[in-house]
Amino acid sequence: MQVSEAMSTDIAAVDISQSLAHGAKHMLAEDVGSVIVIEDGTPRGIVTESDVMTAALEADEPISAIPIETAMTSPVKTISPTENLMNAARKMKTHEVKRFPVMDRIELVGIITFSDLIWNVSELVEEKDSEEEFFSEPV
Repeated sequence: MQVSEAMSTDIAAVDISQSLAHGAKHMLAEDVGSVIVIEDGTPRGIVTESDVMTAALEADEPISAIPIETAMTSPVKTISPTENLMNAARKMKTHEVKRFPVMDRIELVGIITFSDLIWNVSELVEEKDSEEEFFSEPV
């Protein structure tokens, strides 16, 4: 199964010029755990709920005074819509992240999260079994 089949195409994104409060409000309004930070149409970072809490505690000022850019993780790790779910799971583990913006060349087309992988765990098991069969066959 490809990433494109499991990803969400509803992308919560905010402009890099916005405040952290704007990003947090957007997450709440969209009922998501992160927002993609965009600059000139290109993803430049990602801000998660955890990033909002960390920045708020460290800044000792209202989150409306904190530029979203200071709380984002950048550069943002992305994945192609044509990658399979097993590769997405491996990359999440390797990079220690729970979500990847999905880029089709230079266009942001979706987001895939750890939750998306869980919802498709049966397909992940099938992919793993197929890999094991392939590599265990005699040459």
